[in-house]
Amino acid sequence: MSYSHSLMTMSFHTGTTDPVWLAEWVPQSEQAYIGTLVGILIFSILTRALTAARYYVTAIHALQARCRDATVTPFKFEGHSSAEAGTSDGDLIIPNPLALPRVPKFSWRVDLLRSLFVLLQTFLGYLLMLVVMTLNVGYFFAVLLGVFVGEVVFGRYHFIVQNEDDHFH
Repeated sequence: MSYSHSLMTMSFHTGTTDPVWLAEWVPQSEQAYIGTLVGILIFSILTRALTAARYYVTAIHALQARCRDATVTPFKFEGHSSAEAGTSDGDLIIPNPLALPRVPKFSWRVDLLRSLFVLLQTFLGYLLMLVVMTLNVGYFFAVLLGVFVGEVVFGRYHFIVQNEDDHFH
């Protein structure tokens, strides 16, 4: 029993006529292939820009929530000023108040926008995965180079938001 005619080889190749996402998007010349590589590179950079935009919008919403909640008074120990918190009083050590993380209130505008960002990031990430799955060496390196350049340009926005999970590459 021979299966060789129905199996697809799983190895990288350097062909220039692999389709990208649509059967109609097949580079037919070297110039079209280079244009496709540039398009994939720009698309990869834009996925990192979208991640930065998500971080930026999340930081804006967190800052707005913090300003709204500015009237909330912090927990204080009875009989001690907040300046004494964390100091020793004889043998008694007074700990700093615990800063527990708070879950923001549900907001249609904020939560819907965040969910749309994640939906779009996931969609674009899967499109890039499909490009890599063509096993075309040029496409593969265009995706990698785009992610690298995008991270160099937009990666610092990750530090705007604390405790943010980033798994959309």
